[in-house]
Amino acid sequence: MMARSAALVLATIAAVAPAQAARYELGLRVRAFESAFEAVVADPAARERVREPLAAAVRSFFGVQLDEVARHVDTARLQLATGHTPDPAAVWAASLTLRPSRRLLDSQAPSLGFELFATYDAEVPQPASARLAVTLVDDREAPLGPGLDVAVTELPFRAELPLLGTRPGDHRLRIELFDGERQLLRTEQVLSFARRLDGRIATLAKVAQQPPTDSQAATARGLARLLRSLARGGTAETDVEAARHLREVEALAAGESTPFGAGTPGDFRLWLRTDAGIVATRVMVPPPATALAPGAKLPVVIARHGAGGSENLFFDAYGAGKIVRLCRERGWLLVAPRADLGRGASASAIVAALAAIYPIDRGRVFAVGHSMGAATLMGEASAEPASFRAIALLGGGGGSVTPSAALAKLPIFLAPGEHDFARPNAARLRDELRSAGVADLVYREYEATEHFGVVQVALADAFAFFDRVATATPPRRRPNVLVILSDDQGFADIGYHNPNVWSPNLDALAAGGVRFAQHYVQPQCTPTRVALMTGRYPSRFGGAAMQASNQPAFPLGTPTLASLFDAAGYDTFLVGKWHLGSSAEHGPNHFGFDSSYGALAGAVGAYDHRYRSGRFEFTWHRDGVVIEGGENGTHTTDLLAREAIRIIERDDDDPFLLYLPFTAVHTPLDERGSQTDRPTRLDPDDPSRWLGEDENPWFHDPDGRIQRERDPEKRLLLAAVHHLDHAVGEIVAALDRSGKRSDTLILFSSDNGPQGSWPGNAYPDDLRLTDFNQPLPMRGKKLDVYEGGIHVPGFANWPGRIEPGVRDDPTHIVDWFPTLAALIGQTPEPAIEWDGVDLGPLLFAGQRLPERELYWTWNPRIDRWALRRGDWKIVRYGREPAVAASDWQLYALADDPREQHDVGDRHPEVREALHRRFLAQRARDRQ
Repeated sequence: MMARSAALVLATIAAVAPAQAARYELGLRVRAFESAFEAVVADPAARERVREPLAAAVRSFFGVQLDEVARHVDTARLQLATGHTPDPAAVWAASLTLRPSRRLLDSQAPSLGFELFATYDAEVPQPASARLAVTLVDDREAPLGPGLDVAVTELPFRAELPLLGTRPGDHRLRIELFDGERQLLRTEQVLSFARRLDGRIATLAKVAQQPPTDSQAATARGLARLLRSLARGGTAETDVEAARHLREVEALAAGESTPFGAGTPGDFRLWLRTDAGIVATRVMVPPPATALAPGAKLPVVIARHGAGGSENLFFDAYGAGKIVRLCRERGWLLVAPRADLGRGASASAIVAALAAIYPIDRGRVFAVGHSMGAATLMGEASAEPASFRAIALLGGGGGSVTPSAALAKLPIFLAPGEHDFARPNAARLRDELRSAGVADLVYREYEATEHFGVVQVALADAFAFFDRVATATPPRRRPNVLVILSDDQGFADIGYHNPNVWSPNLDALAAGGVRFAQHYVQPQCTPTRVALMTGRYPSRFGGAAMQASNQPAFPLGTPTLASLFDAAGYDTFLVGKWHLGSSAEHGPNHFGFDSSYGALAGAVGAYDHRYRSGRFEFTWHRDGVVIEGGENGTHTTDLLAREAIRIIERDDDDPFLLYLPFTAVHTPLDERGSQTDRPTRLDPDDPSRWLGEDENPWFHDPDGRIQRERDPEKRLLLAAVHHLDHAVGEIVAALDRSGKRSDTLILFSSDNGPQGSWPGNAYPDDLRLTDFNQPLPMRGKKLDVYEGGIHVPGFANWPGRIEPGVRDDPTHIVDWFPTLAALIGQTPEPAIEWDGVDLGPLLFAGQRLPERELYWTWNPRIDRWALRRGDWKIVRYGREPAVAASDWQLYALADDPREQHDVGDRHPEVREALHRRFLAQRARDRQ
């Protein structure tokens, strides 16, 4: 299939190359579609909706039917915009093209002629009141001239746009089509104006013929030829800032200082002189390059386009320039070289030519290829693997694989779409790479995605892969991972958030690592554990995953964090509370844990380790076998700490994953100290004190903070936190003693917000408690999707690997699975469409996370909902999900962290946008 497609594409290039105007106009349509597609790119349902027209567009392109490509791309865009069959007037408008007579004009030109015509037969009638508005605007949206507003009587339609003298520069021709007052279409094209254009173009004739002695001379020649063509009425295949390029070529011809280089950010067209000849490229220099320290180097990304495209494809299509944004955010230089008929200079030759102009970091050269570009890239990587730090192959599975030790060390991201015609080739390539010993191979098939769309869908994941590779400094050995989960510990129930709480060990870990200032979980224990174990929101599994339950939360065979580590050769341990299926048949040993110890069900009595009365009362176990007597008499926190220390100090050099979900500080609260034979009770002679409190160490911290709390119930909670914190300190001390501390990443989180009042009597020796947690600086508690129920303490600590600091980016425990998978270089099988993201760039390089939404549901009947994006958050409480934007409360968290003021009516456009994102998330749930 790939060979046949390659032949078709080569024929396509030859046939289509002269039709630059048609290619340009098709490019406008593609950009319009991809701008709409980017808003829903994470939604498989939306991708499925446009799969057929996109696949038809690819087939038409291979058949050299550009008008049919245009029809299918327009159909896809309209289906995204409406979600159903669009009305005929919109279909008619989409079929039209406006073509100006020139794209580079003299600033004194009196008018611009243009033609409006149908690119294809829309097979719908023209609206009777069709109207065309054409306006020239500058970069400040100010009109340059009177514009034109005329009725469209018949097609083709020709007219003149009056100019009356235009300020020199690169401006935009805005085209709007109306049916009466209803706007049907709005699009823009770049038009450029220059003073004394004829004379200046004439002087470029010699420049266009000069020998390309170096990249600057080659660029001057290439720009001169491009501008002469535009001035004569020619068309490039994409928008050209011709006025700027005219100034650049004149500066180069005059021998002045180069208009491009590390000190000048922007988008440049460069013709690089390489050993393989002259290569036309587009280069994006990121803004951070202007502040490069002496000796600093720029990472570079090479983007190889598919056959039938050019160097402009990654810049202007594929997400309307998504790769440009991803590189700019990271401060990485981007170069897209043209590959004429599948040929071109090698990556090493391109980098060598770039290095004469920019300070390139040759140790961080990344590459992305699509379709035939991916096949070309794979061939390069096989021949010269040392040229790359990592590569991403999207929608392609060709290229030769020559096994070598260097190739085995090259990180490779390979991603076809579910409906990609190259998918079988990609699967074969995956198998070849595995046979070649490639150790860091990520293979993902994107649901409801075809060949062309896979680039836009996969780019963010490809760059997350690059981030992980770029920021990773391999430790002396594969890291141990210790995941600590406390239970019902609210945002204010920890010392670094509240000076009234004594938790010095947790505070020290947080201060020595990255503290997540906006760390989120689910509103209850089981859903949070689902998110942690699967990297997916619990609503993706439905039913028992969505609230505390003793039923199986997800099916046997579901890939989990533990199964991933187990497949990577780790020893995997669970010590503590499971609560994802409280029978041994669905216990942790069936989901990747080599060993498990603790409670299969939820929180248990502190000293008898019994759950609530009923079928699951006795689940205190080791490896699924209930322990007779339940180890009665020793506090749960101490038993779990003792087991964790035993695992850490065992004589075994294999790396480990230790998942340590404590039951503290969940009710029943029971802190007896040495008086284990006497339940925790208030002193009948002094109801403000607990029996034995004066002798109980957990009620007495060195600073006297706990004793300063006058409410005995709050003091009991503080004692439980003290006890938990002490256990964490003992575990860290064991890591130090065993010499494993520097090789161990510690992640800490609570599972949800604090419990409110507790009626008691659910467990033996269970106390009734009222408002026993520390007061929250936010609204809501456990079970709420307001901040108090889901915004909890969280941090990551790894000495020598994670620089201490506070990160303000919103994070979620659903991120921990993809983060750890990237850390150890292991890919789940089968692949997971994670809801979380890799936090590696944030943890190890201090980079900001891309903006995204976070999503919450709670209760099998779904009566609590929330979604956050940026600083905006929508909340709904109700038995049915929101069907209209007006059903939501809207909060601006930056200004209103307590969620006291619903501002939905003041910002309906924000509420509407978040509602659409909610619907996309909801469509992915198991319903």
